[in-house]
Amino acid sequence: MMHRRKLMMHKIETEKAFISEQKKMIKQLQKEKVAYEEYKTKIDEENKMNELLKAIKSSGKSIDEIEAFIKGETIEDTETKTK
Repeated sequence: MMHRRKLMMHKIETEKAFISEQKKMIKQLQKEKVAYEEYKTKIDEENKMNELLKAIKSSGKSIDEIEAFIKGETIEDTETKTK
């Protein structure tokens, strides 16, 4: 009877240790997930910025024209007036 109790106590302690390690692993994975999500957000923002820069470069418009467009203002197009 005493031997059986010791075995059960040992099994309980082993399970507690296992659960404790699993909890530590979960906390570590949660930290890594947050870090990954922050990294992914930063990369996505950089990709969007690069796409925007490519679009601006390929538009052939000046910075003043782009700024006016963003603000909703109109700029006289000197090229079409001189043609």
